[in-house]
Amino acid sequence: MRRMQRKNLELLLSERDRWVLWAPVFFGMGIGAYFALLNEPSHASVAIAACASVLIAIGTILRRWSIWPIFAVIALFMAGGYAAVLRTESVAAPILQKEDAFAVAEGKVVEIVPRETNTRLLLSDVRLEGYPSVDNPAKVSVTLKGTSHMDAVKQGDVVRVKAGFFP
Repeated sequence: MRRMQRKNLELLLSERDRWVLWAPVFFGMGIGAYFALLNEPSHASVAIAACASVLIAIGTILRRWSIWPIFAVIALFMAGGYAAVLRTESVAAPILQKEDAFAVAEGKVVEIVPRETNTRLLLSDVRLEGYPSVDNPAKVSVTLKGTSHMDAVKQGDVVRVKAGFFP
């Protein structure tokens, strides 16, 4: 086991002039590890990982430890995971939790996509009747039967429709 560790350290040290090129790889591995998790990590564990990452980065910069390259890899890995957490939380929006057979929705038309047999509307600033405003999704997609709606609806219009909604 020691021989394998020594061999890996020698391999890592032999790549010294290319370490900068490996930084995005380890950062990306941290992002991948976050998305491989089965459950969302708690805020406490993310905060602890972020603090540990900062301490490791400081130690790496000061080069006080003889095995600082390994700590740099760990710091990059954890920074990638933390970046994924921040991005996930920054784009979080409410999602319908259950299928609603029919509900009345009101929203602003953001996009109109004509199709052969129907028209799809993307609505933003959605308000669903019967749902608290905090539970309303940021955007919903509504499919209107037929193509006669193309002239009646324009981008920016506020529409009110009764439709079936799925998570």
